[in-house]
Amino acid sequence: MSRQLQRQPADNDRKLRPVFEFLDNGSHKKALQEIDKLLRKNPNQQYLRTLRSFTLIWLYRRNEAKEILDELHSEMPNDEMVLQTMSICYREIQRNDLIPSLYENALKKDSTNEKLFAHLFMSYVRINDYKKQQITALNLYKVHQKNPYYFWAIMSIYMQAITADDKTMANKIILPLAEKMCEKFYKENRFESDSEYDLYLMVLEAQEKYSRMITVMDEKEQRQRNETN
Repeated sequence: MSRQLQRQPADNDRKLRPVFEFLDNGSHKKALQEIDKLLRKNPNQQYLRTLRSFTLIWLYRRNEAKEILDELHSEMPNDEMVLQTMSICYREIQRNDLIPSLYENALKKDSTNEKLFAHLFMSYVRINDYKKQQITALNLYKVHQKNPYYFWAIMSIYMQAITADDKTMANKIILPLAEKMCEKFYKENRFESDSEYDLYLMVLEAQEKYSRMITVMDEKEQRQRNETN
């Protein structure tokens, strides 16, 4: 079970080893006892408190676990291990909706952190908030200009289109935006993977632009031949 959890740095691992061993063995009560011993010496230590919450969940003491999570949430932690463990706890109690604000708060303290941005994006994926996925992916791309982040934004726009109740808006505004973003990178020969081509083709197919799809597939094949020669 403890394999779900991120570990503390090596200097603290010795003290925490019994906790993880008890968790792995399903000895939740003993794990809780070890955590409480450590907390008596460091009552404000955030990672220990997240471990306590995690253990309480497995002891079916979810109200107590949620109280700890609420306290930690209000402290706006930005330590990656604390955030990851809290996220696991929220998923266990079916509160994925509380994970995004964890990472939003952390980014207020570390506004260019690539990992925090990526976790924030994935937290929106879990709750199907496509608009916020788009915004987060674009903000991430502005700071760390990597192709996957740009195409995360396009996929988020595409998902808004295919799930939209207003199909007129989807067809006249949302899908053309996704196509425009794909076309920009395509014309600049900045596609890096098959998945990026696949997404472009999905956007075109959603608009029934079959002729353009054939052109893109032919040009992709030609580009790949040129790269191997």
